[in-house]
Amino acid sequence: MARPTQQLRAAAAVLLLLVVVVAVAIPATATTGARRRVPVPVPPPPPPPALADFTVHCTEAYGVKAGETCRSVARVFRIPLPRFMELNQNVTCGALFPGQWVCLRGVEVA
Repeated sequence: MARPTQQLRAAAAVLLLLVVVVAVAIPATATTGARRRVPVPVPPPPPPPALADFTVHCTEAYGVKAGETCRSVARVFRIPLPRFMELNQNVTCGALFPGQWVCLRGVEVA
């Protein structure tokens, strides 16, 4: 009969072998807890607002100065921003530059 120490060593070796086999058999994602990412469809952005169905004959214009924006020009001349945008359909507010002419007053022409 084997001595208790030899039995204990044999049991420890079997247990160690079992741990190694299980560790190799389990995929890395299961041991790290990593989750698989699934792409989610993103809805398209809303369409830009439609331009007015008319053109504007400008009766008063203004030369933009450095640092001014569409909003600041509209505020100084007390023009509601939507009206300013109607009067200046060809202006890109994000690219306003000094010396650019914008319309302050105008007449709508069909």
